[in-house]
Amino acid sequence: MFKSFQPNSQKTCRRITRPKSLIAISLCVGLFSSTGINSVLAQSSRSRHYRGNPNPNIPTFINNSSNNRDWNNRSNNSSISQSNQRYTLSSGTVIPSTFADGEKIYVTREETLPLTIRVDRDIRDSNRNIVIPAGSQIRGEIRPAGRGSRFFAQTVVFSNGQQRSINAESNIVTRTEVIERGKDSSSVWKGAVAGAAAATLISGVTGNRVISTEKILGGAGLGALAGLFMRGDRTSVEVISFDARRDLNLTLRSSFTY
Repeated sequence: MFKSFQPNSQKTCRRITRPKSLIAISLCVGLFSSTGINSVLAQSSRSRHYRGNPNPNIPTFINNSSNNRDWNNRSNNSSISQSNQRYTLSSGTVIPSTFADGEKIYVTREETLPLTIRVDRDIRDSNRNIVIPAGSQIRGEIRPAGRGSRFFAQTVVFSNGQQRSINAESNIVTRTEVIERGKDSSSVWKGAVAGAAAATLISGVTGNRVISTEKILGGAGLGALAGLFMRGDRTSVEVISFDARRDLNLTLRSSFTY
């Protein structure tokens, strides 16, 4: 009885055991395959992500020196583009300017006087960008012009020390002041400065041979001009008088770029 049952029992066990083993193996292989594929896909996704997005907040595991150079070049080019931006004032732009060290400036009709004036307010272009800031200096000279004199601008000096050539000029000033012999010299020089030639003429008729140096603007000194202008028969002198707060406003004769 037992002998006949034993073989059948083993066969039954084998029949039951084999399918379970196959199922277990299949499950293990499926789990491994799924995990492996997902791992490979995730690895590939991360690799593409790091290559295409140079985000400084995400650690980069791929050292791509070519991409880094391209990224740095784009940043540098952007900075250079901003630093090279230029603004332009069109011809005809008015630049309000004054001379800070006096209220009047005397010159003779024939005199050329080097002078530095100051820009009174910010000068903006058509897009409201400041091109010449208030306080900038403009160097030039007063020269004879027609029946009077005018200021010719030559150079703009910015607060950072940079300089630019400028083509601008004031209106012609024909206003004159007559100074007669015996006139109180202190009233003549009150708030006024002069070129060397005008100062020599004025001192000749007023009898004031000693003029403080801050009253004389450039040019030859009084001693060099004394023999030419100081004559005993001169009883009056006529000089051109600039209003230092109104007559030095400039108009651009050509465009200005900075």
